[in-house]
Amino acid sequence: MHTASGDEMAVTHMKFSAGSIFVSHRDFVSFVGRSDKSEDSMSVVCKSVAYPVPEEKGFVRGELQTSCFIFKKEDRGVLVNYIAQVDPKGWVPTAVVNAVAKTQPLILISLKKLYNEEFKGKHGSN
Repeated sequence: MHTASGDEMAVTHMKFSAGSIFVSHRDFVSFVGRSDKSEDSMSVVCKSVAYPVPEEKGFVRGELQTSCFIFKKEDRGVLVNYIAQVDPKGWVPTAVVNAVAKTQPLILISLKKLYNEEFKGKHGSN
């Protein structure tokens, strides 16, 4: 992943393996911004942007139309809302789309690490 960043924002270049010889790999160039709305909530938003990252052979440049994570601290833990609209561009078999959709909740494992490192560290241990 390539990142050009500022204090609370970055442009990222993410690459994903298609997991199949029949489907091209995908990459996305996105703006990522983070906002601490209060001591109890934080949001991370992402959207594809035109940024000078050359396209690579074997990859199809997808479009992240909208993506947002909203973290809200509650008595029993942290509530996470996740919204995403992605156009992978090109052809992707329905079986692959369905397999990816089933694994999307696993992203919460990575988000827990982000919460522990960033949000929890700034706003206390609860």
